[in-house]
Amino acid sequence: MARHVGYQYFSVVMIALSIATGVESNYTLEILLLGYENPSHMAKSLENFRSGCCELDTTTPCRPCDNAFSVCVREVRLGVVEGDCDLLEESTLIAEDDDDLMFTIGEDIGGLSNPLTVSGEMWPGTVEIVFTVFDLDLTSTIGSSSDLVDNVFIYPDVPAGLSANDPFSDPTIFTGKASYSHLELAFRLTCGPHFYGPNCTFCVPSNDSTGHYSCDDRTGSKVCLEGYQGPETNCTDCVPASDCNHDGGYCILPGECLCHRGFTGDYCDLYTITTHPISPTTLNGL
Repeated sequence: MARHVGYQYFSVVMIALSIATGVESNYTLEILLLGYENPSHMAKSLENFRSGCCELDTTTPCRPCDNAFSVCVREVRLGVVEGDCDLLEESTLIAEDDDDLMFTIGEDIGGLSNPLTVSGEMWPGTVEIVFTVFDLDLTSTIGSSSDLVDNVFIYPDVPAGLSANDPFSDPTIFTGKASYSHLELAFRLTCGPHFYGPNCTFCVPSNDSTGHYSCDDRTGSKVCLEGYQGPETNCTDCVPASDCNHDGGYCILPGECLCHRGFTGDYCDLYTITTHPISPTTLNGL
């Protein structure tokens, strides 16, 4: 498509980034506008008309629309859209009377900086982004109100990068529901400090009473330090000596083999009270 972007009343609903919902994180989501076109210069819904030209001309079927954008970003949790543009709500002035447009990074688009940026303390996992392109006329003729040109529903899946220096996703062109309009976009999701992997998973390394683990910088998963186990409980459980009997022994520090009541021996594999296994207690060999 030609790279020259204008706007029309055009809703782009994007459920952006299908990433695990409810993951605590610190993130920045950037939405880069690259191109927009409406070759037919048609609008989906005009004032008093179902559809038709944004503008009428005696010499051509349709003239270009007077374009202006609005954008709404809101959370989606467990498949339910939450809030009214709670993450971002912006709109532009008329940028250009043209339906074949191009945007560049860092450009001012009708008062908005490109890319658009959404930041937060907890990544919801999925967001809905709604771009609306208006044909914004100032006359009292056909298309004099904010005419709807098209609706586009987009569901990009973009994993998080490690830093703001990572590239944007590959450009993708999305076609409107009425097939009038095409919008070209790219995305970048960046995790903040202590947030890792494609889901911006929160993890702070620990080696104290709260846990003994490092963080996998690819996923944010907790990785138990040597001698500890149980990442689901912050690796607070020590690993007994390798020969320690599973039923008879336990540890307080890694590598120990302390005997439960009723067991004895170097590996807590001998019974002292009965020839049958008993329920272990916290007493050592008594």
